[in-house]
Amino acid sequence: MFKRPKVWFYKYKTIFIVPMILFVTGTVNCMDFSKGKVLLPDPSEAFYYKGISEFNIHNYQNAINHYNKAIEYDPFNADAYSSRADTYHWLQNYDRAISDYMRVIELKPDDFNARFNLAIIKMDLRDFRGATEDLTKATQLNPNDANVYFQRGLAYYNNEDFNDAIDDFTKAIELRPEYAWAYYKRGTAKFNQGFLDGAREDWDKADKLGCFAATELLNRIIK
Repeated sequence: MFKRPKVWFYKYKTIFIVPMILFVTGTVNCMDFSKGKVLLPDPSEAFYYKGISEFNIHNYQNAINHYNKAIEYDPFNADAYSSRADTYHWLQNYDRAISDYMRVIELKPDDFNARFNLAIIKMDLRDFRGATEDLTKATQLNPNDANVYFQRGLAYYNNEDFNDAIDDFTKAIELRPEYAWAYYKRGTAKFNQGFLDGAREDWDKADKLGCFAATELLNRIIK
C-alpha cells in the first residue's frame, strides 16, 4: 500500500565531517575539520529534508510548502516530487498526487514506488484497468514483491477477471507463503468461479493465518 516517506540522512565520504542542520534558516552547514572548510549543500536538498521532518510530525501543508521550495530550487529533484506526491496522496488530493508521481516517473523511469503508488491511487479511483497497467510495470521493476501481485490481483478481481486474479494471488502466496489476505481473496475469486471446495480450503488457510475476514466468513458458513 501507500508508504510514508522515510527520513534519510546525509552521508559523507570522510569521517571528519559533522552535519549541523539549522532548521530556523533552512540551511545545512557542515564543518570539514580535516580541511577547516564549511560545506553548503544544495538548498533544494535542505528544503526537501525540512519537508520530510514536517511530514513526520503531521504538518502536511508545511511539508508541501518545503517541497515546493525544493522543487523551485531544483526542478529535477525527483525525491521532492515523490515526497510531495506522497503527501498529496495522504491528503487524498489525487489529481496533484498523480501529476507528481508522473513527474517522478518522467525523471526516473525505473522508480518502483512512484509506479506502485500511482496504481494504488487508480485503485482508489476505481480505474482498475489503469491500475493493472501500472502494477504490471511495477512487477517488471520488482518481480519479487508479493504485494504488487496481490494488488494487481485485487485490480483483476474488481474487474471480474477472476482467472487472472487467482493467478496473481497464487504468485503472491508463492513469494510470501504466510500471506493470509492473499489466501482469503483467492478463495473469494475461486468462489465466484464456482470452485467451492478450493474456496473453502483457501479460507481455512487464511483463518489459520489470522485473517479476521476469513474467520467471520467461515463462522457465517458454519451457522
